[in-house]
Amino acid sequence: MKCVSKVASTIIISLLLHSTARADVGQSAVITLLFPPGARATGLAEAFVAVSDDANATFFNPAGLGQSPLANAWHAFPLEDGIRPTTVTSKKNQSFGARNRIWVGTNKGIYKYSGGSWTTYETYLIEVGDDLEEIAERFLNTEDQEELARAVRLIKRENGIDQKKAQHLRSILTDAAPDLTDDKTQEIIDAILALEEREQNLAGAYGVLATRLDTTLADSLDGKAAEVFEMDDIRFADLVELRVPFSIAVRDSITALRLDLSDRLWVGTQNGLWRYDGASWMYYTTLSGLPSDHITSLAVGPHSEIAVGTDAGVAILDDGIWTAYDDRHLPDLTITSIAFAEPGVLYVGTRQGLARKKEKQWTVFDTTNGLLSPHVSALMYDSQRSLWIGGENGITIYDKTSWKRYKFPDSKIHSFAELDEGKVWIGTNRGAITYREGRQKTGRDGKSAQPPPLWKFYHSKNALEGTAVHDVSVQGKDAWLITDKAVNQYDHADMQFQVFYERLLPAFQIPDLWHIYLAGVIPTNDWGTIGATVNYINFGEIEITDEEGAVEPVTTHSWEGVFGLSYGLPIKEDLSLGLNLKYVHSALAPEYGEGDEGIGRTFAVDAALLKRNLLVEGLSLGLNVQNMGPPIYYVSRDDADPLPFNIKFGLAYKVVSTPLVQLQVITDLNREIVKNSFTGRPDPFWEAFYTDLIKMKEDQTYWEKFNEELREVIAHVGVEFWYANFLALRLGYMHDDIGYRKEISIGLGLSYGNLSFDGSYIHSPKEMSVARHGQWRISLLLKI
Repeated sequence: MKCVSKVASTIIISLLLHSTARADVGQSAVITLLFPPGARATGLAEAFVAVSDDANATFFNPAGLGQSPLANAWHAFPLEDGIRPTTVTSKKNQSFGARNRIWVGTNKGIYKYSGGSWTTYETYLIEVGDDLEEIAERFLNTEDQEELARAVRLIKRENGIDQKKAQHLRSILTDAAPDLTDDKTQEIIDAILALEEREQNLAGAYGVLATRLDTTLADSLDGKAAEVFEMDDIRFADLVELRVPFSIAVRDSITALRLDLSDRLWVGTQNGLWRYDGASWMYYTTLSGLPSDHITSLAVGPHSEIAVGTDAGVAILDDGIWTAYDDRHLPDLTITSIAFAEPGVLYVGTRQGLARKKEKQWTVFDTTNGLLSPHVSALMYDSQRSLWIGGENGITIYDKTSWKRYKFPDSKIHSFAELDEGKVWIGTNRGAITYREGRQKTGRDGKSAQPPPLWKFYHSKNALEGTAVHDVSVQGKDAWLITDKAVNQYDHADMQFQVFYERLLPAFQIPDLWHIYLAGVIPTNDWGTIGATVNYINFGEIEITDEEGAVEPVTTHSWEGVFGLSYGLPIKEDLSLGLNLKYVHSALAPEYGEGDEGIGRTFAVDAALLKRNLLVEGLSLGLNVQNMGPPIYYVSRDDADPLPFNIKFGLAYKVVSTPLVQLQVITDLNREIVKNSFTGRPDPFWEAFYTDLIKMKEDQTYWEKFNEELREVIAHVGVEFWYANFLALRLGYMHDDIGYRKEISIGLGLSYGNLSFDGSYIHSPKEMSVARHGQWRISLLLKI
């Protein structure tokens, strides 16, 4: 009888001992089913079940394929009570290190979203010699002392500067002089807190009070007022960076937002127009050349021109010069929407029709020459040079030669945003609509025909928080939609493709012993994501010997592969289920015996669950029940081995999540459940639940059984730190009591654009199992 050589046997047994590291060593087969992929996950000591947010989810937890960022998903961002979003603008940054930003206008100012949180301020790095007044003047770009004083107060409030002192002064002034106006009270507080250090005493406080109140009242308050000079409070000098709120400039209802070609933000309000470049604000009114201070719409031209619609006409800012147009050119003075076309062409929507400016000539369109409705409420000029016109009851598309009309009864179009050529998002009073142009097809007769477009509807019953969509903006492949209740995001998932490689057991120095993992995940439109994987271990070439150990002239190539299909299904936001179907081909000794002897084949199934934001925001729970399937045999069905039925449980918590820094802590627990009989067939995995996990040995106590099972659990702990979504640092620890293994993993990740590179390294103490000490893993992930 032939057998695998001792060298080959040693390799395989070593893999069983040191790579799976189970208490049930030798009881299960197909170790490839347990070999983890991904240098990111392995850099976390293989703690990844509750994370599962990249292609590695195909192994650790396929339920991750049912949630963002692996699956298309809807997210709703309700703002604070009393804050109602009104408009949105965005742009996907292409420059290195730049963060994508979403700007949202509300009934009470501006919000900015940079991927981690919503903010109402800009962060300013304080320089030597800075003071609050200079910073306020720099940002506001004004010398108006009243406005600057107000800006300083807002900056102090945002950063907590002198707030305890201000509250103390307000309290004593309100108690002593209840008839004092709010403005007068604030004036006194500002004056006392603005005293120079040498004046911060009883006399200084009295001097401020005596010039603003009667002397009797000043005499009674100066002592209490001077107490603020001894109070501990946040000081400007204590800060390294400063939050400068947008409200120092814009504090009323926002009617329109646009980003120009230089990423400057243009803000339309009911009281004028603002421009913000990230460092300072500029204010425009009728004194600057606008027809009215009530801004209704904005548009950016191909050469950075800015068109501004108002309730009294339209104005264009070109090369620093304003040009206004009134009812001599327009069918109505109230402008509802604006869109630039090619250079020199501007379309203006009003309640009484559409006007086109071409060079110096104006043309008016209405229902007699093209429009579906005279009330034009939205305009967009797309990449195919067609004009989209929204109004009451539908859409008109004008391509310079023809008018196409699409009716949506009882609807009013509010906004358009083009995703890609032939794909458009539409906001209406009844929800959102997506338009996908029909692909032109050629028939058997050689004639081409274009099928009708595909329309899809989203509303509060199937996707949105809120019904009426007032504005839409596209950022990359994502769409942002504004309703009365929330800012809604359609988070489009990328396809992902990963390649992973590692040399196994460096302590054995076997060059042809290696492991690769290939994975690809492709999201569907609305039903989760599918994946395909190859998990492959190469054992190298081995020699076949007879029973006496004599080498026979047969050399064979030994390998093992698991070929899988994955699927993740969203159940609701933050909850998904997953499934893996795996075909196993184990060619440990392909030339052994006759026919297929030495080759085993079987299949396995994984079932998984992932719940994010469990109880608290940022806490995730994952569960994966792996390798449910029939046993595998290589020679005889009577000599079958069980698959490594395994349960993975994990928790992950995002400790810090900001646009610049993210930190999460992850822990996993693994327990392999196998019961094999070397004199008969192994127990099926469902029976092994009892025979291996629950059944007690003779004379064994419950406490002894509990401790025995606890020792067979492998624990993994990992920490992942991201900086600027570019650099990742990882640290992990794995503890396997039965396998006598303690490993420290370190990892590094780099991400730029759609490409990510990860590497990890294993360190094992000398007194422990060192078979994997010094083992490197690398992986490359591509998003498309």
